[in-house]
Amino acid sequence: MPTRAEVQRIQSLMQKKFRQKYGLFRAEGDKLVRALLASGWTVEGVYGSPDWWSAFGEAETWQRRLGAHAAACSATELQRISGQVQPNGVLAVARIPEGRPLPDGGWTLALDRIRDPGNMGTLLRTAEWFGASVCCSPDCVDLFNPKVVQASMGALFRVPLQTAELADWLSASSRPVYAAALSGEAATETTWPAEGILLIGNEAQGINPQLPRTHTVRIGRGRPAQGAACSGEPLHGSASAGEAESLNAAVAAAILLARATGAV
Repeated sequence: MPTRAEVQRIQSLMQKKFRQKYGLFRAEGDKLVRALLASGWTVEGVYGSPDWWSAFGEAETWQRRLGAHAAACSATELQRISGQVQPNGVLAVARIPEGRPLPDGGWTLALDRIRDPGNMGTLLRTAEWFGASVCCSPDCVDLFNPKVVQASMGALFRVPLQTAELADWLSASSRPVYAAALSGEAATETTWPAEGILLIGNEAQGINPQLPRTHTVRIGRGRPAQGAACSGEPLHGSASAGEAESLNAAVAAAILLARATGAV
């Protein structure tokens, strides 16, 4: 069973300041923990029910590796450390890794100020599905927020991913940039190259107007939106009166990546 100090530290990782202080994050649930253990990331503790340990085929390996930090916990103990109303049987604590280098080619999702944890997790899953890497601006939601980790369904551990100042990163890239926007060129009429960068902006405000626009193609629904604000309005932002509602950031990214990669 975890010590009182372990319980307090695990509970504290729900907050960003303590994730930063300890350099640790938490992952909860069978599929997520198994994905974490298979990732090669540094795992510092696994706390599961006796039933979970019995069903886990690599229990002996991890118990030898972690010693007392591979703990069998009662339902009450799991409830104390869980972030869920109904604990999912197992929780793991792992070290936050350094940023991973992105591949030079292929497609990359550039995420500008994505603030919703559910959207971020879904965007990571979308990137993995289409074989894309991800670059996040520093003012995106914390990638190790428990809600992001949960929503990513393990994609967080597998997708090439880094955080960078997008203005500098975009300027340094030789790949073409395609920005999601309401009044852009229709995705169906765009000639998509073999590799590029897909820029997705903030859920409400769209793309930061200060980001470089050189060599940028704006992708939207193929006609100007009535009353569209400025060149930074998002394909997934608010639509004007009389217009169909615009798309969620993750939905917009999925549709455009599908077109870009030739999946549809």
